[in-house]
Parts: sequence; C-alpha cells; structure tokens
Amino acid sequence: HRENRVVADPQQERAGKPVRVIGVKPRKIGLSTGIQALFFHRASTRKMQKALTVAHDLDATGEIFQMCDLFYNELPEPLKPMKRYDTRQEMVFENPDEESRQSRPGLRSQLRIATAGKFDIGRSKDIHLLHCSERPYWPDPEKTELALLNAVPDLSSTMVFKEGTPNGVGNKFHRDYEDAKAGRSAYRAYFMGWWEFWEYRMNVERPEMFEDS
Repeated sequence: HRENRVVADPQQERAGKPVRVIGVKPRKIGLSTGIQALFFHRASTRKMQKALTVAHDLDATGEIFQMCDLFYNELPEPLKPMKRYDTRQEMVFENPDEESRQSRPGLRSQLRIATAGKFDIGRSKDIHLLHCSERPYWPDPEKTELALLNAVPDLSSTMVFKEGTPNGVGNKFHRDYEDAKAGRSAYRAYFMGWWEFWEYRMNVERPEMFEDS
C-alpha cells in the first residue's frame, strides 16, 4: 500500500536528519494506523521513547489508541515488553513491580494520546515521536502546534508527522504544506489522491456510457 511507503522518509533518516513529514490524504486509508504501528514499534523495542499522538476530537482519540492495544495484544508473549499501566490515554512500558523496578526498570518508554484544543499538551514534556492527526481540523491549531513542536528536540532520532484531509485554502496547514512542497522547510511533503485507492472506486453498471463517441 502506498500509505505505508510514506510513513517514514528514508532519505531524511539516511542523512541523519530528524524525520519531518507533512501530507494531504483522503479519509480512511490507513495512514494513521501505519504511523501508530511505527510509533508502537519504537516504543516497545527502544528505551526512553516518548510518543504522542494528538487527534482532532474525542472519538478519533479513542479510536487511534485502540490500535496500540491491538498491537500489544497481538504480540507473541516473548516479545511483549513489561507494561506498568495502560489507560485510555497512555501506555507505559516499564516494570510494574515497585520492588524490582530500580534494578530492572524496563524500557521506560510510553505512548500517549491527546485531543487537540489544550494549549499545554506538550508543555514540560519531551516528545520524541509526534503525530498530528487530522491537523486541519484542530481547534486553534497554531497555538496547540507551537506548544507541541517546542517539546520535540531537533535530533535525528525524532519524528514529526502532520497529516490530514484538506480543509480550506490559505490556512496554516495549507501554507506549511506548500512550503514543504516548494522545499522551503525541513518537512517532506506528500500528496495522496483519493483516486489512487481502490476503496474509493466502484463498478459502473453501464461503462459504455462513458466511452468516447
């Protein structure tokens, strides 16, 4: 699937640069699933990884985090990292036993999900992996995004994905996409048209109606 090939930018990674991606997409093509799978793999296999996904509304927040539960539950038992706790908004890979935690802390990585609209989402926190889901539909997006991006270090090990379906022309998301497309920012731009996916197609009962006369 094309959506899986644009999740991470191998050119940025090979160059030792932070991964920064912004993209326009149609709905329900599995891009968020791909990004969550990447974040889950990082957090469940590497130490001290802090991943945050910010969705545009409460329904999307819950739906996205269910993916993480599914990924964890489907892992073979020997591959499951120690999990300290798992809530509707956070999954922490750490030793759940207080007595042995100091000597065997576990990965100490975490996956978090939040709903856009709170300006202090990223304040006083380090974020290594950031997914801005349906970014064009965030309430007061510029303030929220600014707080989040200030929490992401400019290191080669970090990733930021800003994606969403179009929602107007001239807004911040559109401007950022155009800047990336023109090479005026550190982001890689991608565009995914609905006509590229079979899910958006249907058979026509009388195809001869569309033949050239």
